[in-house]
Amino acid sequence: MILPKLRILLVTCFCLPGIAAASADPVLELSVKDRLVTGRVDGASLAATLERLGSQTGIDFTIESASLANSPIIRIFNEVSLDEAIQALAGSSNVLVYRQTEEGRKLEKVIVLGRGVERTTSQERGFSVAYGPGDDQLGAVDGVEGASEGPASFAVDQHGNLFVCDTVNHRLQVYDPDGRHLRSIALGEIVPEDVVFDKDGLIYVYGTDDTLSQLDANGNVLTTIKVDSSRWKSRGPMRVVDGNIYIRGNGAGDTAIATIASGALAQPTEAQLGEGVAKGFLGADGQRFVPAVDWRNKVGNVRIDYPDGRSVTVSLPKSGVIGAEFLGEDQGGSFYVKTEADQDDSIAIDVFVFDATGRHQKTIAIPSEEYNYWSIRSAVATGSGEVFNMAPGSDHVSFHSIKP
Repeated sequence: MILPKLRILLVTCFCLPGIAAASADPVLELSVKDRLVTGRVDGASLAATLERLGSQTGIDFTIESASLANSPIIRIFNEVSLDEAIQALAGSSNVLVYRQTEEGRKLEKVIVLGRGVERTTSQERGFSVAYGPGDDQLGAVDGVEGASEGPASFAVDQHGNLFVCDTVNHRLQVYDPDGRHLRSIALGEIVPEDVVFDKDGLIYVYGTDDTLSQLDANGNVLTTIKVDSSRWKSRGPMRVVDGNIYIRGNGAGDTAIATIASGALAQPTEAQLGEGVAKGFLGADGQRFVPAVDWRNKVGNVRIDYPDGRSVTVSLPKSGVIGAEFLGEDQGGSFYVKTEADQDDSIAIDVFVFDATGRHQKTIAIPSEEYNYWSIRSAVATGSGEVFNMAPGSDHVSFHSIKP
């Protein structure tokens, strides 16, 4: 993946028109594809600034000049906030420092300050599964007149085993984290389109006929209810939160489709039905996560609405963002957001991890793969912090598990 280059310009303010000569503090400017932005870092040294930017963007910086390490960077323009500057900086592969001289205001190269690098991961595993009707394979159909169809979704149980919706062959295929086929769960007339687990290990399968079925760990159907799909225009993946099952309705947020009462599936309550298609996604502590993408500028953010009325908005540290999906929370309260971004005529997929307060912790780069078939869910973040990805290619399905 080739990332766009950026320049960092260190400019003394007495060289700029319209700025009071009494202040001699430099300004941080970022230029991305001829678009100039300026960032606010009040009273911070260059070293502290880069440490902060690194923690929020996932970019590692090194300072190769002791004399530059203590240079202050102060914002003196009002055009753009630091958040937008961080978003621009997040896509950097090379970061160069320049200085504007008083003589003719010429830019002269000072030093190569650092290099943006992707975060490494401590563990990464992957395997692939061929298409076909075999016991350990997954089905796929290339439609000539009809629509193409392949594996529609997957979920990960508490042991790290992957349960894949083999929609073509009407079954769930179960693989361990290393790709060994463990078993097949035949579903009869149920054509699986999505699958999730609850905290007790029970399995929930959404069928293409708008039915929701509850299965035990052995794959036996316990209860089935009909889902009223007229309540939304488009449907996304399922989630289980506090004994309730939601889908992503109209791409906006949680929409209740069932509740789990006395261990069995039941229709949503009247109160849940009254909420309709909600905005954002419920968290374990009652907060709501609302991802948003500015399509014009290709940047994104996540607003966190707390039960006490407070709201915090955090920027997605990536340029070129064209899509953002909330994946969920882990057991420590950190939350995970998957993005798709334009990167030099290709699409880069990343998962950003934020702590419960919205501070960016790490970036997980999803390996580049072919996506030949549509799937309702392509990424899963588990309670232990592991991220799984499914990529249905043209002749096989690739799975990756990444644990930072």
